Amino acid sequence: QGSQFLVYFPVTPQDLLNINHLRDTRYKGLRFLYLENPQTLIVKIMPGGIHEQLIWEFGYGLRRKVDRMGLGRALRPMGSTTYQGVKCAKEADAAFEPRLPGPYDRYWPTLVVECGVSESLKRLRVDSDWWLQNSEGAVKTVLVFSVSKATRHIHLEQWENGNSSKSATANPPITPTKINEIDIMGPMDTSGGVQRPIVTGAPLKLEFEKIFLRQPDRRCGEDNIIFTAQQLGLIASGIW
Repeated sequence: QGSQFLVYFPVTPQDLLNINHLRDTRYKGLRFLYLENPQTLIVKIMPGGIHEQLIWEFGYGLRRKVDRMGLGRALRPMGSTTYQGVKCAKEADAAFEPRLPGPYDRYWPTLVVECGVSESLKRLRVDSDWWLQNSEGAVKTVLVFSVSKATRHIHLEQWENGNSSKSATANPPITPTKINEIDIMGPMDTSGGVQRPIVTGAPLKLEFEKIFLRQPDRRCGEDNIIFTAQQLGLIASGIW
């Protein structure tokens, strides 16, 4: 497992259109970050099986929790949609946005998931900053999954804007802040039977208001979305 990022320069906007077409037809596992100036394309190579399965397992678990609140259609999965930032554009590994009532059309997702190999953790953190900064706080939560197949280790970081919305400044600067980190260690030897993963740092809490952009109606069973240590362990067990 080496770095999963490649950098290409120069790549013109027309080049990017052609590359996007080729990617969409033949290489759908690639994710792009394009910088208009200096016309640079950063390509993230999804290593395959385990990483895609992890994203699917997490998305499935999230949908089940939302369904239990009666909000199955209130949260829309956006997949790897491309989002335009400040003179740059980027795709997530997974993204989710609330369905809001009326004609309101939301551009940015509220929850973004980035996943990669353990050697690329620093780059994944840069990606997390990109979402929070370029969306000017519209992206509320970024989850970074760093996976080591060799050691069966999943490292999860939860990033949000550390600046309080109650700041005295009119437009307080975005301060990407790691608010939680969780480690999931899968068993290396299962010859003696089924062994549960060891989870530290749980639970993972996704605040309802940050995901759905409104207060929860607790009379209807709405509340924060919680992944317990056992549930995170089950997600990990589903990929090894």
